[in-house]
Formats: sequence, structure tokens, C-alpha cells
Amino acid sequence: MSDAVKAFMKGIKAKNAGETEFHQAVEEVVTSLLPYMVKHSNYRKVLRTAFSSPKGGCP
Repeated sequence: MSDAVKAFMKGIKAKNAGETEFHQAVEEVVTSLLPYMVKHSNYRKVLRTAFSSPKGGCP
């Protein structure tokens, strides 16, 4: 796991303690999207908002 994914997951786990299945799902998605996010930094906030809680940030 890259340092960027570790840092992202640290925040997710802090906000959503005890949600291990959610953590696993977020990690899988973030790992897949990270190369794109690095190239297109404007999507980082969108991803963080979408995964800010198990209920999601998107309507």
C-alpha cells in the first residue's frame, strides 16, 4: 500500500472507527483510483467527501 493510500485510510479510519468492512471497501476503491487522482488533483476532495462516512457523501 502506498504512503498516499495509508494517509487517506488513516483519516477514514479515524472518522469511522469500527467499520472494518467499510474500511476495506474504501481501501480497494482508493487503491484503484489513486493513479488517476495523482494526475487530476481536483478529484481528491470529491473522493474524500464520498467516503467520509459509511452512508456516503453523495446523494
